[in-house]
Amino acid sequence: MFDTTNATDRIQWHFRDSRLRRNASNLSLKILESSPVGLVLFNKSGDICFFNRLLAKIFRYEGGELAELNLSDLIPPRFQHQHLKYHADYLEHPADRAMGNGKELYGLRKDGSEVPLE
Repeated sequence: MFDTTNATDRIQWHFRDSRLRRNASNLSLKILESSPVGLVLFNKSGDICFFNRLLAKIFRYEGGELAELNLSDLIPPRFQHQHLKYHADYLEHPADRAMGNGKELYGLRKDGSEVPLE
């Protein structure tokens, strides 16, 4: 999972064709949606801004239900305190990196069961 604010605005595209350049935002969303891994993008407050279908399937949510959630809603209660600390540390010292690098990660599904994450 990546903490990303205005993700499509931060992606730099280099196209020869100006038509593709104009449609870069739509193209980036299509790329994110078709990813072979579950993706979630969220803002500084942790509000979910984007998720792909695979993430919804992994967490067993339907339709736009995930769009109403905060990232902390997907963290098991036993990890909530540590997650808040990691998130605050990241906001103080942002850097491009994979979340949970070197840590065991688990997500909390809609039904309350946990799922291991990579």
